[in-house]
Amino acid sequence: MREFDVNEFDCIDSEFEEKTGAELYAEFLSKVERPKDEFVYYYGKYLSVMSGMTGAATSLLFWLAMNTEVNTGRVLVQSMAQRGALAELGIAVGTYYKALNQLKSKGIIKGSNAIYYINPTFAWKGTGDMRARFVRIYPTLS
Repeated sequence: MREFDVNEFDCIDSEFEEKTGAELYAEFLSKVERPKDEFVYYYGKYLSVMSGMTGAATSLLFWLAMNTEVNTGRVLVQSMAQRGALAELGIAVGTYYKALNQLKSKGIIKGSNAIYYINPTFAWKGTGDMRARFVRIYPTLS
């Protein structure tokens, strides 16, 4: 499947003002309501799994955690969101993929093709009862 490229799409809005795909995406992000509770729980018992991680992997982990869906642990990182992460974190595309692989190898995240899940044993955004359901299907971190 071909990846969506925001820069390929331009349009004219209702006021006949031309906008690039990147401008439309930025406008869309400014209007999206984020959950009121942006608190992410990190479980101290497992923070040691982060030892030896690069700064980029650590930054990406926190970015992913803040952008997870509430009560699912799912993060959608499609091309536009990936560009946002790269810009926000100040990292290159190659560094981004190396950081993703590092997080996967440590068991902190799993997934592919722009859909990732954070291991709820490590971090969770949502209610404790929903976390308990997800913990059962994830491998335990050591």
